[in-house]
Amino acid sequence: MKGKLITSLIMLIFILLVATNVNAAIEIKPATTAHSNITASNSFEYCYNMRNPTSSLGNNTLDPHLTLNKDWGAVAYLGLSGYGTVKSITGDSCTIDGTSYTTTNGNPTGVLNFGASQTQTSTVRYDTSEGSTGYPYRTKLLENKNTEYVEILTGNTIAATKGQALTEIGGWFGSSYSFPGNHTYPVVLRTDILGSNSGPGTNNVATYRPVIWN
Repeated sequence: MKGKLITSLIMLIFILLVATNVNAAIEIKPATTAHSNITASNSFEYCYNMRNPTSSLGNNTLDPHLTLNKDWGAVAYLGLSGYGTVKSITGDSCTIDGTSYTTTNGNPTGVLNFGASQTQTSTVRYDTSEGSTGYPYRTKLLENKNTEYVEILTGNTIAATKGQALTEIGGWFGSSYSFPGNHTYPVVLRTDILGSNSGPGTNNVATYRPVIWN
């Protein structure tokens, strides 16, 4: 009897685990536009909250967050390597249902429209503080600056930005490069695949990309 009870409990726990762990998926909808005119703080919050069961991903055990420069660098370097076909700042192109998209490898399996719009990141200058101009635009970034979801830039040397596809690739294929010059414009924006810019954390045309670690 005791053995049957233990077996029943194990089966019940297994069923509960299966019932609450679903495979999340993101739907790519055609003929839509990117979400723009949003602050870096809201971008961070929207991406981080995708882990919640009430988000569009439903119940999940994923680790979503606003793009870090090391995430951007990983895609950029793979696109430039033998795994990709990036030969310009905008990358390669492909056509899906009659619509042309940029891609990192020449077909739909690559990262589509990567850097097609200015993109907010969760990377800020080291001297950005609560009292700095435009602080409300980047509140969530500074509240989480000691977590793995925010990068703090301490300098613009290759050593200080290693792996982030910033100083080390500045100017490749004619790409733009602008290190955040002061704490008024401390947030890194990515442009095209290889370029970078900076801003206060709000921009009428900037969008954002969630990255999911699984």
